[in-house]
Amino acid sequence: MPHHDHEPCNCSPSCPDCAFGPFTRNHYFTGKLLVERDFTDEQKYHVDKLRHHNAVLHGHGVVCGLQVTPHENPACRDRFVCIEPGTAIDCCGHEIVVRERECIDLTALESYREAIKDPERTHRLQVCIRYRECPTEEVPVLYDDCSCDESRCGPNRILESW
Repeated sequence: MPHHDHEPCNCSPSCPDCAFGPFTRNHYFTGKLLVERDFTDEQKYHVDKLRHHNAVLHGHGVVCGLQVTPHENPACRDRFVCIEPGTAIDCCGHEIVVRERECIDLTALESYREAIKDPERTHRLQVCIRYRECPTEEVPVLYDDCSCDESRCGPNRILESW
């Protein structure tokens, strides 16, 4: 199953709305009833604190790796570029980790197909990467107070991807 897609990306310097805070932690005490919201808020607190740390202390950009290289087969170099493994931080503080070398078929991108229609003009090709969360591991939903569907499934995990 692919963990990302190779859509054309918007490489503008503008950043999506990714405001942080206010940072609110759960307060635990013996006898407290914990519900889904408490666990979701707990995760949100830690994720947002890390994103805030990354964005404010480190900024955004490539941390290491992510070199764009030509395809190793000379016959494929006019069609593919490859991205080496590495890590980046986006403008919202998300860590983007590329674990394996990935090759991108440029001819599958609409912007590339448009650019090569005018060979007389100079073109600049940018390879951009964008943080993405992918729901995964579908499991049965045992209780849903909003539905009577007994066969409903939901994601068990969220895969941080790109």
